[in-house]
Amino acid sequence: MSNTLFDNEFFQKTPVFEALSQTPFGFIDVGARGGIHEIIDPASKLTAVMGFEPNKEEQERLLKEVNGLHYAMYEVEAQALAEKEKDATIYLLEASTNDSLLPPSKFFIERYNTPKFVQTGSSELRTTTLDKILFEERISQPFWGEFIKLDTQGSEFDILEGAKKTLQERCVAVTVEVEFFQIYQNQKLFSDIEIFLRDLGFSFYGFDDMFLRSRRRVGKKNVIGRERLQHTDAIFFKDPYNEKKVEISQRQKYALFLSAMLFGYYDFAFEIAEKTWAKTKNEQKNVLSMIESYAFADPQDAIEDVEAVLKKMKADPENANIHLGKFFDKRRSTFDYNDILDIG
Repeated sequence: MSNTLFDNEFFQKTPVFEALSQTPFGFIDVGARGGIHEIIDPASKLTAVMGFEPNKEEQERLLKEVNGLHYAMYEVEAQALAEKEKDATIYLLEASTNDSLLPPSKFFIERYNTPKFVQTGSSELRTTTLDKILFEERISQPFWGEFIKLDTQGSEFDILEGAKKTLQERCVAVTVEVEFFQIYQNQKLFSDIEIFLRDLGFSFYGFDDMFLRSRRRVGKKNVIGRERLQHTDAIFFKDPYNEKKVEISQRQKYALFLSAMLFGYYDFAFEIAEKTWAKTKNEQKNVLSMIESYAFADPQDAIEDVEAVLKKMKADPENANIHLGKFFDKRRSTFDYNDILDIG
């Protein structure tokens, strides 16, 4: 829901809220087709948004759609980003959401029967770099790039290469779509991106919304099995408390705190608060109250969710495995409970 963190009374008393009210949190969404990423919705009034969508018609649609949304600032650039300024080809595929600066892998299409990745055309364009935009065209607005989201169908590594200065000097959080095998020709995979960002002081924290792939020849109604991991969103933070002890400014710590809250890394957010401004027991109590009120999950809702899925399974026993699997899919990225050894 929009601005739920912004509206939290405990959050409004933090220096994070005060600082970001004066100068907005700088979020960059590279690959904004379909809408700005909802990750920032809980604090959209504190957030300056810069989206990138090279398709001019889609850019204009995104600018019109923002009507009624509450961002501190909102812009959409009709530019394609890469590792350098150059002439490039964009490959147009059967599903426009799969269009890419890299040609699709015919091996992937044939092996996994993915017709939506079949090329239907191409067009030429000119690329630029995020560093050029932020450190030349937008040099007077140093908040841009504190949090970067990338989803560009295979060209994410190239864009990160063209954003090295931004990543080194401004950025504290990155969420990037990564693949574990090539769906586009010559694309870099998760391991390449993790090493690149690690060398710039970022720590990998986790995956979100994992998508799996198989040939789908074995049915899921009566078989419990496994599929190959295809892609997911990987989350990285510039963590000042790990063994590398990367140095970041006070402003960046505030941006990092907000990023951790938005991603649901509440224990990390509490650690940032403890080591940044919440030095007394009373201040720490207020931070915990904020986290618990903002992220409250009523145990009764969990009971009702289980009862609802059980009801579905009993009403449709043939698909019981599928109903149960979808139930667990929704919670797959949440807390790990193995550390709770005895609950009675």
